Amino acid sequence: MSDTLNQPLRVDGNIVLKDASSVKYDLTIDTQNFMVLNSTRKDNDLFYGKGFIDANLSLQGVSEKAKIEGDIKVREKSNISIIVPDSFDELSESEGVVVFVNNKNNSQNTVKKDSLQEQRFTNDFISEISLNIEANDKSEFTIVVDEINGDNLKVKGNARLNAGVTADGQPYLLGSYDLTEGSYGLTFEVLKRQFTIQKGSNIIWTGDPMNADININAIYTVNAAPLDLMSNELSGNQNSFRQKMAFDVYLKMAGRLSKPDVSFEIKVAEKQSLVENAVVKKVEDKLGKLNIENKNEINKQVFALLILNRFFTEKSADFFSNGSGGLNAEALARQSVSKLLSDQLDRFASDLIKGIDLDVNLTSSQDFFNGQSSTRTDLSLGLSKAFFNDKIEVKVGRNFELENTSKISRNPSEVFDNLTVNYKLTDDGRYLFKAFRKNQFQSVLEGFVVETGVGFTITMEYGKFKEVFSKKKNTKSNL
Repeated sequence: MSDTLNQPLRVDGNIVLKDASSVKYDLTIDTQNFMVLNSTRKDNDLFYGKGFIDANLSLQGVSEKAKIEGDIKVREKSNISIIVPDSFDELSESEGVVVFVNNKNNSQNTVKKDSLQEQRFTNDFISEISLNIEANDKSEFTIVVDEINGDNLKVKGNARLNAGVTADGQPYLLGSYDLTEGSYGLTFEVLKRQFTIQKGSNIIWTGDPMNADININAIYTVNAAPLDLMSNELSGNQNSFRQKMAFDVYLKMAGRLSKPDVSFEIKVAEKQSLVENAVVKKVEDKLGKLNIENKNEINKQVFALLILNRFFTEKSADFFSNGSGGLNAEALARQSVSKLLSDQLDRFASDLIKGIDLDVNLTSSQDFFNGQSSTRTDLSLGLSKAFFNDKIEVKVGRNFELENTSKISRNPSEVFDNLTVNYKLTDDGRYLFKAFRKNQFQSVLEGFVVETGVGFTITMEYGKFKEVFSKKKNTKSNL
């Protein structure tokens, strides 16, 4: 037998057929660099990619009591993606649920079997499988933790595992996968950050193949000025704290792979450039205290660093608070950025009719307001809808000021700040007519400025930059 790359898989031995119900196997299976997997996501719900293995297996026994044993080594250039299904997590949480049945209707009294038990492997060919699996850091695995949001682990490392099926048909996986490198893709709706996994992290299987225990430490490095973080600790000249420093945001994951416990820490990166030692020491002391005593403050600062590449002052804690007066749009935006981009906006979008697109933009800037330096954080929410076979597109939006709102006057009767109507003069959208109204903050004028106008847009496509000039030359020659 050969794979698509003409790598052979050799089967040697004897099969003794005494009668139809009794078949004796005495076989060895051997292969080198054999492609056992070559598929895409649409081909399989649990795993896909490319997999190459060395295998030395044996099949011994009679009929359904036969056993498969041996060694498998995952070869270099293997890149396998494994999807952790949500159903396993839901099943484990459903234990202890009371089920009421109707004694008068036996057809409805059938209680579904535990789907975990339905994973049992049943066949009429073998009774047990026991395989020793080895992998090194030349092969890569991607573990999709949350396929909907996009959270995933891309890892390389050394693994020694024992996988198989017990005599009663229960699949199992035992052993440890010690990670040497990799990344964790953290996703909060529009926010995506890649954390670098540290050596020493591991994934341990204790039985259930789909429910591993993880111990993963990952780091995301960001450059930010520590001035806002240290605002309550400083007096006098603060210019030394305006210089950007390198900070390591630590992501720690523990517990079940399908539903890990996540925590964060912030530390000053070991390598700093042109930063005074006294500044580094004060910032380290501040972060060390927060990491131990105030996890809520650390979480707030983590999301500020991940989203805005800066710290928040401790006085801006109300940005992450949930007031008792209900959840209006600005109260939503003052909650933690994590909730803003995950839970609350999901609720907002779920109430919209189909065919409407939601656009979210969170920006932060530092400017001067009334002669004083201040930091602005604004949230912009926009909706767009197309009509008449996408001939006309209407966009509406509103801006929410999250900081420095007390000195800004707004018209309370305005429902939308921004309104844009696009009309396609041609079906391909190359010629476009636009009418718009914008209401945007201008720091120079210390207030909002309304712009109203119309525009005409022509869109041209070029394969190469030089074609822009060649067309002009052709036009001149024709004239």
